[in-house]
Parts: sequence; C-alpha cells; structure tokens
Amino acid sequence: MIKVHATYETPFWREAGLSGTAFSPYQLVHEAYDNSNHGESRGTLVGFVSDEKADRVLALDADERRAKILASLATYYGPQAENPAVYYESDWAAEEWTQGAYAASYDLGGLTRYGADQHLPVGPIRFGSSDVAGLGYQHVDGAIRMGHRLGSEIFADVVAAAH
Repeated sequence: MIKVHATYETPFWREAGLSGTAFSPYQLVHEAYDNSNHGESRGTLVGFVSDEKADRVLALDADERRAKILASLATYYGPQAENPAVYYESDWAAEEWTQGAYAASYDLGGLTRYGADQHLPVGPIRFGSSDVAGLGYQHVDGAIRMGHRLGSEIFADVVAAAH
C-alpha cells in the first residue's frame, strides 16, 4: 500500500463541483478523498495505491512513480491534479508495524474457520483492532469500538477477580 498526499494552492476540484471522493478498480490510485484541513485555503487530496499496482510503481524511481500517481489522480480531477505544491507518499510496506496494508483480511474461507475465535482472549492477553471490529471495520470508529469493548471486558474480569 502506498498512501499519497498531494496539496494544491486551492481545492480546485470543489470549483468543478467535485467532492474529492473517487474510486476505480482500473486506476493506479484506486481510491482518493478530499483530505483538506478545515479552514485552510489550500486543498489536499489523499489517495491509495495497493497490491500489485503498488509493487509495480515501487520498482520505479521516485520521479516516475510520482508522475504516474499524479496522472492517475488527474483522471479523476483533471490536469490540475498533476501539479501539486506539495507531494508526499508513504510506502506502508516499509513501515515496521503495518508491513504493507491498512487492514488484515482472511483468506478464502478463513473467516468461516477462524472468525469465532478472533475475539477470544489468550490467557490474560486480548486482541483488538479495527480489523476485527465488525461495525467500523478498517476505520477509526471500529478501533474505538474495540477499545471500549476490550476495556469493558477487562474491567469485568478485574471486578470478578476482586469478588
């Protein structure tokens, strides 16, 4: 997974009546969003390049990769997308803790085989993330829900042990 932020002098896509949200399985950047900060005059788009497409462009030098990613954004937002004032990309495969993607997923049949076990503690250890949240899967609200759930379970265990 590659996460890209491209910041422009203005959120020009809004002037064209675009929300900034874009999806296509056929584009290098398969999803993108308006990620502008509230109250700023500049506009920021955030986009994601995944799996084999990410592998392919990571093999390119930085300038070639940037050009291909911006050209993909331009298919959604027009030619202005190819000229950001600031461009930043993050190679999640190089991140120590994520190792490449923003979520865990099961292989074919994996959820059927292991889904019932994903919330079971292992001794005193409990596991939680947005990846096992169900509601809020892969999103911050899912992580918050899991935090509340695990906190409640641990509190109940402490109370039970005290009695």
